[in-house]
Amino acid sequence: MRALVVLALLLAGCAPIAVLRSPEPVQGHVFTVGGSVFPSSQGQYPVWAVPYLGYAGGNGFWEFNFSVQGSPRVGGKLKLAPGLSLDGGLSLLLTSRGSVAFRDLDVGLIMGVDRFYVSPRLHALAYGDRSDLAFQVSLGYWGEGWVLEAGYPGPYLALGLTFGTAPSGL
Repeated sequence: MRALVVLALLLAGCAPIAVLRSPEPVQGHVFTVGGSVFPSSQGQYPVWAVPYLGYAGGNGFWEFNFSVQGSPRVGGKLKLAPGLSLDGGLSLLLTSRGSVAFRDLDVGLIMGVDRFYVSPRLHALAYGDRSDLAFQVSLGYWGEGWVLEAGYPGPYLALGLTFGTAPSGL
């Protein structure tokens, strides 16, 4: 059980989980494939690598997004102003028996200027009979067909390749 709690903390909320989403809701469909690396204070390897797979679909005002980075996350994004969106989601870590071992409800802003974005967010974590709050901040660059992001806690570095039917750029 202790290993499951450590894994849950590593994979959600208070550990580095990439945002890798544009500051505004997409208009069309966007797929992102990539991953994150971050330092490991324990274990035989100096860094950990966690793959990332994401999808976003929207109309430019509202977006549905789904991603997997350790655990599946379902979320949505709402445009508040040009270059500013409210983003939130729910991540669940399931056991081999199909029960929920860990929950992470996150909400944050994604603010963009030119191709750069910053995303502060708050995570409400629940595992077993414990719950906690964790803060995360990410800074990224949205390029033509790719996105690069760094964040804290961790710290972490993430890279994603993007493709789809949405117009490129911000």
